[in-house]
Amino acid sequence: NHKTSVQARYITEAGIHRTIGMLNSTPGWIAGLSDPTTNAFPGDNSFGNGTYVVKVFEDDPTPGKIRINTTGDVNGSSSTFEAIVTPDEYSILDYATFDCGNFDLKVGENNIITGDVFVDGDLILADSGIQLIIGDVYATGTIDIGGTSSITGNAYANGNIDLSSTASPNIDGNATAGGSVNGTAVSGTISQGVTPAPVADLCNGNNMAGITITSEDIQNFRDNADYTFVNYEYTTADNFTGIIYVSGDFELLTDSTYSGNVVIVVDGSVDITGSLTKHASAPAGSSVVFIVPNGDFKVKGFGNVVIDGTVLVGTVDADGSNPIGGNIDVTENANLTVNGNVIAVNTAVGKGNTDAGTGGIFTVNYQSLDGNDLINPGTYAMTQWREIRN
Repeated sequence: NHKTSVQARYITEAGIHRTIGMLNSTPGWIAGLSDPTTNAFPGDNSFGNGTYVVKVFEDDPTPGKIRINTTGDVNGSSSTFEAIVTPDEYSILDYATFDCGNFDLKVGENNIITGDVFVDGDLILADSGIQLIIGDVYATGTIDIGGTSSITGNAYANGNIDLSSTASPNIDGNATAGGSVNGTAVSGTISQGVTPAPVADLCNGNNMAGITITSEDIQNFRDNADYTFVNYEYTTADNFTGIIYVSGDFELLTDSTYSGNVVIVVDGSVDITGSLTKHASAPAGSSVVFIVPNGDFKVKGFGNVVIDGTVLVGTVDADGSNPIGGNIDVTENANLTVNGNVIAVNTAVGKGNTDAGTGGIFTVNYQSLDGNDLINPGTYAMTQWREIRN
């Protein structure tokens, strides 16, 4: 019947548009819908004189995209459409660690950073333990390499580069300094007194607005949160999903997990003495992004955090002004491992620092968030569609 066939097509389209509306109005709604037997809208989904069934598949065909299959039916005539919807994604700095303050890997532990490092201040690889950076290092201040620490790539500093490590070499690439290079354990070329300064100040002016998440972006996450708390402090295990907004402090005291693409916005400070790891049954591409615009991010007291994603402490306004935020600290026999990147953006004195203190183990393996998805809520749009004919 031509009439009912045409009606079935319109009903099928209605199911797709309802699904896109749900994705945009309720960002965490897709969690758990990857099961192909799951009807995204359980029950009788009536539209006009027919019905439709919707199935949603996360990270399909590629991470960050969503596939929607919709079948409409009118008096025995059916139509099936498949649509691919894609959201806008925020860009994040292409560094393993990025600090608008100092970066200090202290004594006693083995800390490994895989990826490039930027420091708007001083970089210190302490004189005990193995501190290893597998990548290039950029510092607007000085670079101090002691103990058995080393940098496998190139090192650039506007100040001095001081080499006292017993590792051979201290720097496997070139050493380029606006000041002097004190030490000879460099495999590549040593360049001293370089002008103009070899390292640009990426934390200055409006630079930060184009390469990190701004205060306006963070408000968007607050407005679209799936779960809201005044303070988060629980002793029972939790599995985090969706967008979580905490207007006060976040204190994780027990062993918890995450599943799917999780964003946790904390207006206060973060203290973790429990553990946070990926859930055993989490879908591929699961990630967690901590956004802490005002306070500190601390892992301490045997805390253990192993995540795919980003730790972002601090923010700026859309024009790059008003930098705010605290510091990142890993200490007291705690562990912080991030497969992604770690960022502290406040330029104020005593802020924007990352410190791995005595007993703290700090590991970063740089991965782009492309595919791990820091999604701009409410921006899903259909980019492809086709009719599936039996």
